[in-house]
Amino acid sequence: MTDRSIPMPRINMSRCVRHIRAAVVTCLVTSIAAPQVVGAQESLSSQSESAISHLRLGMREVDKGRFPTARPHFEAAVAADPSWGYAHLQLSTRAAKTADGGDADARRLGADAASLVNIGLSSQQLEEGFTSMFNGKDLSGWDGATEFWTVQDGAIVGETKRTSQQTIFLYWTGGEPADFEMRCRFRISGTEANSGIQIRSQRVPEWDALGYQADFDVSGYSVGNLYLFGRKPLATFAQRGDSVRIDSSGNRTVSNFANPAKLLDAYKRGDWNDYWIIAKGRQVTVLLNGVLMTKVEDHEQEYFSPKGIIALQLHSGEPMRVEFKDLRIRQY
Repeated sequence: MTDRSIPMPRINMSRCVRHIRAAVVTCLVTSIAAPQVVGAQESLSSQSESAISHLRLGMREVDKGRFPTARPHFEAAVAADPSWGYAHLQLSTRAAKTADGGDADARRLGADAASLVNIGLSSQQLEEGFTSMFNGKDLSGWDGATEFWTVQDGAIVGETKRTSQQTIFLYWTGGEPADFEMRCRFRISGTEANSGIQIRSQRVPEWDALGYQADFDVSGYSVGNLYLFGRKPLATFAQRGDSVRIDSSGNRTVSNFANPAKLLDAYKRGDWNDYWIIAKGRQVTVLLNGVLMTKVEDHEQEYFSPKGIIALQLHSGEPMRVEFKDLRIRQY
């Protein structure tokens, strides 16, 4: 990845606060107008009342520009009622987007959003339209080399105990999605550990795969990058922070929408991270912990793939371990 120095934008903090307030008001109005969101009851539950109370307390701190002291109140709101998790995600990432990477507290609020969302996530119903890709117990619905891929503590685990010369994929057998949104959580460890999620790909012999890959690694170097294995020369298809358009002849137009180093603030090394991949038509978008990492529009006739398999990667190299959980998909 080439280092690029991007001038830091001027931050309009009043605008940032205004957007957060608008998001919270939307959450409050939605909960009151549609009680089914918080439990299908005619009146708000005590948990929801507690969540609203904490949101309001948090907003008092936001109004004063005190993002660090606002965060515990949002955290308490999610803990009180897990259905508030995604509401918090929306308001915090909107705050981070408005600050545009310039304010550390607003940025941190956005980066921490997914950790708050994860409170109670396993007990929540899957989002509307999503179906689970993993039963949390065994590798039913998946195909791979079981000496490398197992299920441990409710997670799919890929692990090598010694240096490996082969990259080994685990294939989802649920079909070849075209337009879809996939969400999951991952955690990775190992000195030089690297992994990723193949989409719209082709299965090839010896547990390999060719196609688009949302990449990530232990160091963060490739987190949020998008590769296309099979396209020559093999290189990063789109780097973190870039919006890339590829025309029918393969010519690339790249525009940078964010500082890649600043985007890495969203990555939680050694901990669970949320990865979201959206594929619609010729566009592929990658988000990490609710923060936009990369977006691509691919019109190259020779290599564009409108559909294909989904697979998880265990990269060759030094011993490593990668874990996946809460895998789910919504097809359009």
